[in-house]
Amino acid sequence: MHATLSSKLGDDKPLEVKILGRTVVLFRDKDGWLSESKEGKTCVVCPYHAWAFDGKGVLQDAPSSSKGQLPKRSMVRTYPVEERGGFIWLFFGSSSMPAEERPPIPVIPELESSQWQAVYGEMEFEAPHWNVYDNALDFAHIHYVHSGSFGNPDKPEILDMDLTRDTFGISGSFKIHNKPVSPLWQWTKVPFVPVQVQALLPMTSAVRITLGFGVQMITYVNTVPIDEHRSINRFCLIRNFATSPVMDSFVEQEMLKILGEDKVMVESLKPEDTPFEVSLEADLPQIMFRRLRQ
Repeated sequence: MHATLSSKLGDDKPLEVKILGRTVVLFRDKDGWLSESKEGKTCVVCPYHAWAFDGKGVLQDAPSSSKGQLPKRSMVRTYPVEERGGFIWLFFGSSSMPAEERPPIPVIPELESSQWQAVYGEMEFEAPHWNVYDNALDFAHIHYVHSGSFGNPDKPEILDMDLTRDTFGISGSFKIHNKPVSPLWQWTKVPFVPVQVQALLPMTSAVRITLGFGVQMITYVNTVPIDEHRSINRFCLIRNFATSPVMDSFVEQEMLKILGEDKVMVESLKPEDTPFEVSLEADLPQIMFRRLRQ
């Protein structure tokens, strides 16, 4: 799963992140690579005794002891790490597992394409990660929670839903009635908005909408559990129009506004665990993904 945004990790200072109740430290070496990538180039130094550990967790220096006394085995648990698509990813399985045998990193091609403009951000939720991720796949809520923007409470139907499942996720499509966000969007209006959705293990969603004249936006969201009761959504909103960086601040604020509306709703859900909930056809994405995780 992802650990942080690439932009959050500088070249000169380690970054502490919390995942699954654990504290993980990320750092780059002097050439800007992540700590695992070039072993031994740079170390993290403990402020208590000035012990220095490399990216493999091996003690490289302990000023109070001679070099020959240092253990050669790893003393700190480390995780395979990779930087892709503007995110830094950790693999929490066995570090000895070959990279080709690990589950694929759920990066979509548009994240690494120069034809698309990407805006990144994050928002923390005081809610369990499953409730937060469930919201990303819940398309029935958009017409009501987001009625002030793109939601259409007058025509809330979800039409022609078609989903398939594979080893690492589900994908599919459906249509919703169009509602331009503002008069400025009238030129993109179409009777129905085609929506393509991907739900990818471990907790990643990619939702693509297509408007008139080929205008497309993809909302790509990773949900990570900080601990049992807190989660964080890190996102990338990708667009194939108005690709000037001048627009990025506006796009980011609109995305944060939408996530803020979700945050209010998700954090108010009680009880957090709903084993007796009733699901309908529009809830099929969540149902299929839950079965995939089992």
